[in-house]
Amino acid sequence: MHKIKNKKKFFQNEVYRAYTNNVIKNDTITKKFLTLEVINKFRDIGGVACLIINNKNKIGLMKVYNPFIKKKYYSVVQGFLKDKETPLQSIKREIQEEVGILTKQKDIKKLSDFYPILSLIDTKMRCYYLKIKKKTVIKKNLIEDEIGIDKLYYYEKKKVKMFMKDPSKFDIITYMLLSYYFFLK
Repeated sequence: MHKIKNKKKFFQNEVYRAYTNNVIKNDTITKKFLTLEVINKFRDIGGVACLIINNKNKIGLMKVYNPFIKKKYYSVVQGFLKDKETPLQSIKREIQEEVGILTKQKDIKKLSDFYPILSLIDTKMRCYYLKIKKKTVIKKNLIEDEIGIDKLYYYEKKKVKMFMKDPSKFDIITYMLLSYYFFLK
């Protein structure tokens, strides 16, 4: 069995703590690696994501720019829980902050829970979908300016499936959420 030894914190922000670790098996160091501990959790849930589907049955995706990799990719609304939030409260807030849509918690439906990167992050993501019933007004004044946010564009489901033939067009959370939605639900 593997054990973690020599866990050393090297970074912390309001969302997570980052550690370097040694993995030990039979008293031998097998690997050095990085782990993230999410600070605010609800049971074993630390992050949330939501697929937004409009009244024309199109999928909403943001095409965001990541300055670290100098590339644009498709992303769904996603984020981490804040202090004392439930996953549902968190995703409602993220939808408002990232795309400016005000919604009711009862309209947000759970899809699944999964570990995004089991060897790296210590909590699960809770994934939702929001089916918008009528034309929605985007409240731009609610949208926060941060990395990973851009305008929400709506695409036919067939087109999104075509995009998925190249997984590098997505962040891993978005790709997993879309895969679950299209092929497993």
